[in-house]
Amino acid sequence: MFRVFLQIRQQLMTENKFRKYLMYAIGEILLVVIGILIALQVNNWNEQQKAQAKELKILKELQTDLISNEKRLMNKIEFFNRTKREGIMIEEHLANKLAYNDSLPRYLSIPLGNFSFLLTYSAYENLKSQGFDKISNDELRLSIIRLYDEKFGLIKDQETKITNIFTNTIVPITLKYFKTTLSKELVPNDYEKLLNTSEYTNLISQLIFVAEDYGNISQNTIIAIETLLKEIDSE
Repeated sequence: MFRVFLQIRQQLMTENKFRKYLMYAIGEILLVVIGILIALQVNNWNEQQKAQAKELKILKELQTDLISNEKRLMNKIEFFNRTKREGIMIEEHLANKLAYNDSLPRYLSIPLGNFSFLLTYSAYENLKSQGFDKISNDELRLSIIRLYDEKFGLIKDQETKITNIFTNTIVPITLKYFKTTLSKELVPNDYEKLLNTSEYTNLISQLIFVAEDYGNISQNTIIAIETLLKEIDSE
């Protein structure tokens, strides 16, 4: 095709038809410019498609993680409620100085429960590494950041606190007053001594409060997750 254009140009110049040649040259330039603009438009469209595909992938990863975290929080709510209920039972049992029975080790083992939330943050960390600007919707981007920085940030803080309680309080007290069985239940070394100390009952009272607090945090976080999931579905 370029060979044809070249022949036409040479013919016009040979015949000394300058005006026609000028018009032809302008037309040729316009044709090249239009071609470049079309190529740029196609390239921009391709890049936009790639960006949208990447954004969709990130949103699906976030959606999967959020659904998983919601299920984990629901399970933790059951654990926290049970811990609170059984904690009150053992607290009353010890306060009333009731006799020891074989079912007590199960309730005495409350301090050994897993108070960590065990949530996953991999999708958010992936988004953070790629850049928050990958989320084109400003409101959705802010909602994602707010959930992970505020709600999940609070959960991370609580996990640090419970780790400190376990290391500095739970471990020393359980080593002091109990022996661990094969079933990982706590059996008192001296039940009478346990009844006459407030050290263990104070720990149980603290864990009852923690269980109630963590249950409320879990419930509030679930509400925030469900709100964000609706925004992602809408997007």
